[in-house]
Amino acid sequence: MAKSSKTLHFERKHLVEKGVYVALIAAIVMGGANFLIGVGSRTVDPVTIKWGMDIFLAVGSGIFMLKNGELRGISGKIRKNVKVILCMSVFDNAAWLAFGFAMVFVPIAIAVALSESYIVIAVLLGYFVNKEKLKKHQIIGLVLSVISAVYLASSV
Repeated sequence: MAKSSKTLHFERKHLVEKGVYVALIAAIVMGGANFLIGVGSRTVDPVTIKWGMDIFLAVGSGIFMLKNGELRGISGKIRKNVKVILCMSVFDNAAWLAFGFAMVFVPIAIAVALSESYIVIAVLLGYFVNKEKLKKHQIIGLVLSVISAVYLASSV
């Protein structure tokens, strides 16, 4: 054992950050949602699945906001941010519909794997636009992600 780690006392509560469990649950739920959107898009159609997803999210958000007393003044906030809300709504719906249609035409595993490659775009934007420095393990992960995405796309 190295000298530097002989004096360390590891405790279970310090091995994993609090957000790791939330991220794990979010990843599982998002994976399940992606799968259900894929199966639903193949079974019914992507537009109906997106509409159902919107209804579910609207009702859930409305209940949450009602419970927390956040519905008061919502119309003023919507009027104040109407351009942002409209742009976000159009692009978000277009992206989900494109995802649903992709699920119909290619295998679900490939569509999900390729759609989750948005992280590569975020890293590249950070590198080129914000001039962020990448560490060796980040570069390796980036290269592996691109290679995997190209391989998956070409294996269809």
